[in-house]
Amino acid sequence: MGDRNLLKQILEASREVWDRPETRSAVRESFAKVLDCGTRALGWEVYASDNEEKRCYSRRRCLP
Repeated sequence: MGDRNLLKQILEASREVWDRPETRSAVRESFAKVLDCGTRALGWEVYASDNEEKRCYSRRRCLP
């Protein structure tokens, strides 16, 4: 998990370099998916038991 957060930090810090019209759209979309992974942007799933409910942000549509 720590590596995934590191990747997000790097992509966010370098966004002005890769998030430009001249960068291939596939690259921009992939990097944006990584940044959205595990956030509200991709929705969430609710896991519940008789006495507890937990909302987990989706990671299904994230890159591996």
